[in-house]
Amino acid sequence: MNREVAIVLTIENSVGIINIGSLMMSILEHTNADDVVKFYVLVNGDIDDDGKKILKKIKWYYSNCLINCVDIQKCIEIKRGEVTCEELDGYYRILCPELIDEDECLCLGSNIIVKRDLTSLYERKIKDGCSIAGVRSLEATWDNATNENLQTALGLDNLKQYIYSDVLLLNLNRMRQENFVGESITLLKNTPSLTFQNLINKVLFGKIDYLPLQYNVSNEYFLCIETWFTEIYTEEELYYADQFPVIVRFGHLQPWVNSRQRGSDIWWRYAEQLLEPQLIGQLKNLEKRESGSSLKVSLLGESKKYKSIVIFGFTKLGKDILDFLMDEGVEKIRCFCDNSMEKRDQLYRGMKVELLEQLKFNLQDTLFINVSQRAYNSIDNQLLRFGIQYENIFHFMNKKNIQYYMTLDDKYYRQELQWIKEREGDYNVDILNLPLEELEKMLKAKEPGEAVKYLIDKYWMNTWFLAPGRIS
Repeated sequence: MNREVAIVLTIENSVGIINIGSLMMSILEHTNADDVVKFYVLVNGDIDDDGKKILKKIKWYYSNCLINCVDIQKCIEIKRGEVTCEELDGYYRILCPELIDEDECLCLGSNIIVKRDLTSLYERKIKDGCSIAGVRSLEATWDNATNENLQTALGLDNLKQYIYSDVLLLNLNRMRQENFVGESITLLKNTPSLTFQNLINKVLFGKIDYLPLQYNVSNEYFLCIETWFTEIYTEEELYYADQFPVIVRFGHLQPWVNSRQRGSDIWWRYAEQLLEPQLIGQLKNLEKRESGSSLKVSLLGESKKYKSIVIFGFTKLGKDILDFLMDEGVEKIRCFCDNSMEKRDQLYRGMKVELLEQLKFNLQDTLFINVSQRAYNSIDNQLLRFGIQYENIFHFMNKKNIQYYMTLDDKYYRQELQWIKEREGDYNVDILNLPLEELEKMLKAKEPGEAVKYLIDKYWMNTWFLAPGRIS
């Protein structure tokens, strides 16, 4: 076809090449060989040597791609410190109309993977009068206080047009004509905590076209028809999203942290083609460290390797970790870190809360325990930007939570049930001695007994093993 397709990707720093490398490979594998994909990678700073090797490999595998890395720091108007945001790379996309010399482009987040042919997306045109196209948000349709507050904060009549920001088609010409960049930056200066997703929905309200659901299918939610049936999705959309998802979006945990979630096997397949065996081993060790069942034992082992320890997160869990380490005789803890100014200088068991920038001791020989359960990626990126190495960060996942089970790949269900049976067997011998096949039958029974109901509720089985529908 000899078509040229412009795709914009953003990363906060060179480390992010690891993630978008797999995404780029998945895009190219599902692109016609006659089409030329022009990648624009917006990055804060230069790409390091390891990152350049990854990009070189991608071009070796696929000759129909061009990669242009744009150092955003040389032209960005939003300086660090002036804007409060969880993921700075999201804000880089604001500048697309000025940085990308194209009529239109596909703008993608780094937390997705492509599973099927993209031709229909490449051929799709944004309807007249619209500047952007994306998939409508399911969560924005829920009737709750959070959405009421969001609607009020954004000053919108309703949230029916509200879209996700991970997969976007941009009409760059129209956005230039409407001064999207200038209007967005002015808005950010007045409302610095506005997220990128909220920003585009506010600035472009009334100028939004919609993509079918199959182009942005979250792996956090099973396709439970009674949950997903809303006025924003048609039956046909739900069917194709369920049976033929084109782009799958990862949840709070990235594939190298939880390889058991849907879509992560694809990410790992590409990663193993791009990364050196040593780095693959490090990533797999990182996953074991962060999601293992004996996490406190692992934490004790890690603490012996460092001269200092900092607990990032002055929360109940952070305090619990401090209690645990002190009770185990660990004396290397220097302080808490937290981004909240309100918590600054507070004390717990003699440990003061400090800002990251205040730390004066040798950070290269310091273990940072990241206790954040939902803003994990944000804290990790902050530490990496500050110069902390990957191996110095230990993420303490308190327990397998509802997101873990909601995203669990079907092929791990029986193994997970076996683990549950063994864990619960410490408290209920009858469960431990029950054959796995019998336990499955009891879980699926119309009227399960109290002990089985307890397991269903404790492990959120209605969101995975007993879910009415599943994302493929």
